[in-house]
Amino acid sequence: GEFNKGYQKRWFVLKGNLLFYFERRTDREPIGVIVLEKCSVGLSDGGDPYSFYIAFQGAGTRTYVLCATSEADMTAWIKAISHAGYEYLRMIVKE
Repeated sequence: GEFNKGYQKRWFVLKGNLLFYFERRTDREPIGVIVLEKCSVGLSDGGDPYSFYIAFQGAGTRTYVLCATSEADMTAWIKAISHAGYEYLRMIVKE
């Protein structure tokens, strides 16, 4: 597949297991959505500060690399995304 090394500034909103992204903070309609199921999230080794990835299982799937504006924001996003999927919520309910 195609590899895009440059970052594009986007605004993200997490609702349940859906990560919506917008071109501008004031936009009402998202330009895309990422369904956060069967994915892993962690620190990116790309060298950019505060960068992290969202990777999906299976052939032909996409890995997203995102970059936060601070370490605190990056940590908060990683935690929120890792807790957003159905499998995590199901595990919590079972306990």
